[in-house]
Formats: sequence, C-alpha cells, structure tokens
Amino acid sequence: MFNTRNSRELVGKTTVVPTINKKIVANNNILRITTFGNIQTKFLNYILISPYGKNLFFNLTTATTNVAAIYQKQLREITIPLPPLSEQSRIFYSTIRKTSDFAEVEGAGFSNARKISRARSP
Repeated sequence: MFNTRNSRELVGKTTVVPTINKKIVANNNILRITTFGNIQTKFLNYILISPYGKNLFFNLTTATTNVAAIYQKQLREITIPLPPLSEQSRIFYSTIRKTSDFAEVEGAGFSNARKISRARSP
C-alpha cells in the first residue's frame, strides 16, 4: 500500500499487507501496488522506504498549501535497481539483521519486533 496524498512528510509512505482472504477497503489516498515477475514485495517496500526511495518521492511530489501528492502515472515512470530474486532476498534480510528498527521495514504487524531485537543485541 502506498500513500499518494498527505503532508509532504507522509506522501510515499508504504507498507506490505500480508495475504488476506477477505476484501479490504482503503482510503482513496491509498494506492495498492501489486508486484509481479522478478520482484519480491518485501524488497520493493525496502527500496521505497530507503533513502533512495524517499529521494525519488520527494522529487516527484507536487504540493499545494496543505496537501502533497504523487500520482500513479508518476510511479509508473520511476526506475529502481532490480537484482536477481536471490540477491533481493539477501539484501532485504541482511539489512534487517543489521538494523534494530526492522519493524518499520516489515510493517505495523510486527510492533514487538523492535523490543525483541534490542533485547537480543549485546
């Protein structure tokens, strides 16, 4: 899920929604991004929340007085690095291991992950 309209700081925020066997409804300012082919969902989310992704979104954002936006047609034009699937997994999981704040990468469903990872750190 991708936040298309909000304050400048919140436009471009993403999260991975796990597979749900129910229909869900999202606000009209939320865009569903579906991955296919040679890209893993978690890797795409990692790229989008990385400094690389944040910089892309900052440059794409158009803003009025109170509302900033990134439009679907703009998202279709972005280019992201796309290594092979095995490398995507390696990058994603090695990054999680290196950071104590991986709850942001995984999404809100892992709110206790931060506490657990810090408790295990030396």
